[in-house]
Amino acid sequence: MWVHAHDWRKIVTIRNTSVSPDWSIDQMNQWFRVRTATIASVYAISGILWILFSDRILIAVVSDPTRVALWGTYKGIAFVTVTTLLLVILLNRTFKIASQAYRALSEVKEAFRNEKVFADTMIESMPGIIYFYDSEGSFLRWNKNFETVSGYSDSEIRHLHPREFFRGNDILRVEERIQEVFTLGESSLEALFINKQGTATPYFFTGSRVLYKGKLCLVGMGIDISDRKQAETQLARSEQKYRELVEQANSIILRWDRSGRIRFMNRFGCEFFGYSYDEIVGQNVMGTIVPATESNGRDLSSLIEEICDSPATHEHLVNENICRNGKRVLIDWTNRVQLNDYENVTEILSIGTDITDRRRIEVERQKREQAEAADQVKSAFLATMSHELRTPLNSIIGFTGIILQEMAGPLNQEQQKQLTMVQDSARHLLALVNDVLDISKIEAGQLEVCQEYFDIHQSIDNVLRIMRPQVDNQNLTLQTHLSPELSQLKSDRRRFEQILLNLLSNAVKYTEKGGIQLKAVIVYDNSGTASAKELLQILVSDTGIGIKQEDLEHVFQPFRQIDSGTSRKHDGTGLGLAICKRLVELMGGTIDIESQWGYGTTLSVKLPFTPVEKI
Repeated sequence: MWVHAHDWRKIVTIRNTSVSPDWSIDQMNQWFRVRTATIASVYAISGILWILFSDRILIAVVSDPTRVALWGTYKGIAFVTVTTLLLVILLNRTFKIASQAYRALSEVKEAFRNEKVFADTMIESMPGIIYFYDSEGSFLRWNKNFETVSGYSDSEIRHLHPREFFRGNDILRVEERIQEVFTLGESSLEALFINKQGTATPYFFTGSRVLYKGKLCLVGMGIDISDRKQAETQLARSEQKYRELVEQANSIILRWDRSGRIRFMNRFGCEFFGYSYDEIVGQNVMGTIVPATESNGRDLSSLIEEICDSPATHEHLVNENICRNGKRVLIDWTNRVQLNDYENVTEILSIGTDITDRRRIEVERQKREQAEAADQVKSAFLATMSHELRTPLNSIIGFTGIILQEMAGPLNQEQQKQLTMVQDSARHLLALVNDVLDISKIEAGQLEVCQEYFDIHQSIDNVLRIMRPQVDNQNLTLQTHLSPELSQLKSDRRRFEQILLNLLSNAVKYTEKGGIQLKAVIVYDNSGTASAKELLQILVSDTGIGIKQEDLEHVFQPFRQIDSGTSRKHDGTGLGLAICKRLVELMGGTIDIESQWGYGTTLSVKLPFTPVEKI
């Protein structure tokens, strides 16, 4: 139990006395001693004076000796009476004062007991631990909570030193702070308090120097700060996660004040704009990362003022920014303002995302969509015009054929020559119109391929029969190798023959000497499947002029010819291979090309024997 060590005083009010109300008990005892000595002294002096002067005064007044003796008796009686009365009065006053002092002393003792109970109750009710020890480290007082927290009994604590409740580096720190208390008067520290079971609990300790019974002592309190430490740890982890999130974010995170001065920029932002953290912090956003004027002429000089004056309308903002190297970028900003007590903007948090590439892609997409829309219009126009052109061309070809057969009458040699030229030109123009119509239908998604079984050998023979005159006219050789295992193919026969005819026509057109080779074999493709897949491979090779490597990527593009220009030697629209590629893909196959400039070209078409059903 805690014992109060103060020197208690009680203010005593005693009316009509010379006792001071501010005297202590010791002072009152001293007053009683002086009072007693005063009474004795007054009595003694009064007796001496009576003895010395009473007889002389009596002889001088009474001359008769008999009466003098009588008056002597009266004098003694009077002296005893007066001194007795005086002594009674003095003792009465003394006893009255003593009674008042006793009552005051009782009140002081009662107040002392009440104050002690209050102090003990208050100390025991405190959540922390209370300790009181001298300069040698001997515990003099402590509260009950100290025993509960430490796990030691009353008798054990009396024989312990304060440093025995700590470990490691905390021991030295505690001893330094204890010395600081006795030197400077007070100190404090945070350390781990070790109880009897060895459990460590973080505490905040205070200490103050006091003088007790002539000795310097230390009185202090320890408060459990486990919850605070846990909260600090959680806060530190949260701050660390927040900092890592900010630093590792793939966005620009920027804090700046109302004047535009940059207070913080994350690592991504610094690297993006080309500055170090020390270089950018403290700089104004204007002139460093925000240009005064955008490339399109938009004025940004008042942007900071506009954001601060109207935060709600500038929460989302897209504007041009500038990097350290002068590169202009487009940033999508999200702004959040911080207001003071007067609703004025003090700081702005801005998070930015670079949308330069995205905006460029959007512009390109819009342009592409516009081009595709225009291309669809063009394709629709070409398809319509092609239909309109095919009708008169077929009429020209039909009527010239009738005339050349002399069904309307005989023709001379010159007339036959001219009509033949007209018929050949009409057929050539019709072929061009058909190509244009096919590519237009393909691009418009209107061309469909049918699925039916047909004989591969028969279809190839049909094409060879058509191509034989062209090959013979140019004195070229045509070699064929058809695998005997070939039988039927389930696909579009007309489109198959069209592809083969285009490939052979191209080979003949670009071959001046040598020959052409056609191969049709069965190959297997097991890529991406559990079992090998049978494919029909058509190879058309020639010994013509070949194609340069830089031109190979363009050969399947519409209206592209290798020898384009006004001086080109070969006619055509440049649609043959483009149509072949699209037809092959529609039929579920692939087409490839290999060529060497000056030595010839080989085109390879692979078609599945059974096409994959479209979902």
